[in-house]
Amino acid sequence: MYSKSSNYEIYNKVSEITGLNFKTQIKDCGIYLKDLHLIKDVVSNKSHFLLGFDKGEIKFVTKEDFIVEFHNYVLKSLNGLKEEFKQLNENEMDYMMFGPNEIYYKHEELGVHTQKHERLLEKFRKFHKEL
Repeated sequence: MYSKSSNYEIYNKVSEITGLNFKTQIKDCGIYLKDLHLIKDVVSNKSHFLLGFDKGEIKFVTKEDFIVEFHNYVLKSLNGLKEEFKQLNENEMDYMMFGPNEIYYKHEELGVHTQKHERLLEKFRKFHKEL
């Protein structure tokens, strides 16, 4: 797990670079910003950003690139949450060794993260329309 303070610092830098604000939508959605790098090819003198997450990364140069790449990442993450929820429901008896409270907590967590992901996708669809 990554600290909220580093997640917040990385979000602020991404927001500064792209000019996009989506703090409310990304807060507690289950996507954790791990690191942000500026990569420069010393031969071609071209550079790009590499934004790392707890489960992947995206590369972008422009605001438009970021909108598309981040949208795709969130969509992939959302599909993963839906699959995890499906697996939890199908194999609920396998999880009984953890107890009903643990199953309830996992259902709640997946539900909240799914809802937050959907709001984040909606925000990025708006950003895309504004391009």
